[in-house]
Amino acid sequence: MKKLILTVICGCMATFALAQTLSGTATVKGIVTDSAKNALLGYITIAIKDAATQSR
Repeated sequence: MKKLILTVICGCMATFALAQTLSGTATVKGIVTDSAKNALLGYITIAIKDAATQSR
C-alpha cells in the first residue's frame, strides 16, 4: 500500500512539473531610475501585459 501511495504522489509531482512550459518566457533587462532625482531604484517589480487582452 505504501508503494502505491508513493507511486501516485510521484506521478502527480511529475505531471505538475511537466505542465510548466518554457515557451512563454522572456528576459527583461534594464535600469530603472527616478525621473525627479535621476537616482537608481532598487527592488523593482516589472509586470508585462498582453497588448491584446491587457492582462498579465
